[in-house]
Amino acid sequence: MVGKNDFPKKGITDEEFRVREQLIELGIPFDIDFAICFECSGRFVISKGVYPNKCAKCGIVYTKEGQYCLPDFQIYHKNLPIRSGIIEVNGNVHDKVDRQKKDRIKIEKLQKLGYAVFVIHANLFKNLPNMLLRLLLWSMYLCLNNTALYDISIKGEKELFILTGKK
Repeated sequence: MVGKNDFPKKGITDEEFRVREQLIELGIPFDIDFAICFECSGRFVISKGVYPNKCAKCGIVYTKEGQYCLPDFQIYHKNLPIRSGIIEVNGNVHDKVDRQKKDRIKIEKLQKLGYAVFVIHANLFKNLPNMLLRLLLWSMYLCLNNTALYDISIKGEKELFILTGKK
């Protein structure tokens, strides 16, 4: 679990930094700097800014796009071995049609592995008070232990993006 002094601001966006601060304030356990292999379903730690060339779990060498992903955050429940969640904080590069297609495929793969996936568009942070961000993150945390709540949360989201900042 990450603590208040375990991460520098350098190398992350302001939006990601705010999410980290609020997760810590809420006491929601989370991890950063990891990869998920879609070949073996393994999860392994990476160095910040490093793209793995092979899986640290199964050893497969990555030769094509889409064999792994580098989520921004993984949240999990403190006391219950229920599914964990992935939070992605997406900037404007994710507005491009080809990128959205890749993002949808990644989200679907993560969901098939049992993760609850939440995507927040960075544009939402401009006017979002910390109180509302905390409520949003706490709702995501509650979804880990409540499949019905998660299903209701993403219902009608054609691209599986919970909050895109767009209609």
